[in-house]
Amino acid sequence: MSGIEDHLDNFMLYCDSKNLSRKTLASYEQTLKLFILYLDVIAIPK
Repeated sequence: MSGIEDHLDNFMLYCDSKNLSRKTLASYEQTLKLFILYLDVIAIPK
């Protein structure tokens, strides 16, 4: 699952570069990690 996690890291770096608040960054990261777990549970190929 490292491919999608690399995309998540890149997205978070992009969001950080846009000077979004720490709370917004934390919310985005938490939501996307939960979505990745969901995809893993329903076995969607990544």
